[in-house]
Amino acid sequence: MQGSPIEETSNLSTDAGNITQYDHVLQLKDPRTQRSVAYFSVAYADYPPGSTRNLDPNEFLEKCWQGSFAKIATNLISKEKITLDGYPGLSFRYTGEAKSGIVTGRHFLVNDRLYILVTIMTQARLDRGGSDKFLNSFHILPAERETPR
Repeated sequence: MQGSPIEETSNLSTDAGNITQYDHVLQLKDPRTQRSVAYFSVAYADYPPGSTRNLDPNEFLEKCWQGSFAKIATNLISKEKITLDGYPGLSFRYTGEAKSGIVTGRHFLVNDRLYILVTIMTQARLDRGGSDKFLNSFHILPAERETPR
């Protein structure tokens, strides 16, 4: 991939208290037009220790989807429960109002850490597997693992 990711942080107010979300974003532009042709993001947020332990992980992930993407997903293409290395996840794909690209993403809850992966790209890039290649490259490292839910 060309370029270097930009790191961003945002403070969020949640039912569990205030948390910080850390984003790592790479946006690819057409060198001739400087228009964005692909967007890749990996983000994570750590919830207070033990705060997600007694929650239904699928309900938690659905609430995250509702809070961050549902309002702008004007044309939902797909949304389904998934797992990664035994951890619960939610996969989604939609187009927004601008219809300038297709948004594909996955949320995973690993103990008290929420991971958010997102790509935005044209149908042509999506058809070439750019989104799936990026999303499928994500794995939970052994140091982060405790007992999956």
